[in-house]
Amino acid sequence: MSPDQVQDGEQWAHDLSSRFNELWRTPRPPPSSSQSAEPSASRNPADTHTPPSYRTAQNLRNLPLVPRPPGPLDRISIKFRSLLLVLSETPISYENPGLLDEALSVIPLDKIYREAEEETQVFKAQAESVRPGSKPEWGYQDCVIRALLRQVKHQNYLAAQTRASAGALQDHIR
Repeated sequence: MSPDQVQDGEQWAHDLSSRFNELWRTPRPPPSSSQSAEPSASRNPADTHTPPSYRTAQNLRNLPLVPRPPGPLDRISIKFRSLLLVLSETPISYENPGLLDEALSVIPLDKIYREAEEETQVFKAQAESVRPGSKPEWGYQDCVIRALLRQVKHQNYLAAQTRASAGALQDHIR
């Protein structure tokens, strides 16, 4: 594409956007029952008129906000934008298949699923005892997550205890 075609396309897009925004900002009066009852062929085109353009704060309040990059001098907005971009890519860093496979080999999945199943049965029994046919407070997936969190807490507690006892042993040896 030549630069003239690109510029024409940008101008066309800008003009189209301007016309759309103008139509969007122009409030339309609600249709009256007498207008809807008349057939369109019997209407006189001279009788119809377009409503005036009202540009009040009330009408502008409902317009969608179009995001724009911060200005070059707005350091706070630039810093916030870069933080958002970095944080939005953080979950992608955990999508390493090798790390996921290693984590799955370390986590005792059988134990977690067994605990989740038992907990799910307890919640179902509690819900049935309160009101027959009612849903339990937590579902199976919720119980799996709760069991996984308990496992992580337990492992972190054991790791902290091991470090603390190793540190106390080294202090005792000195």
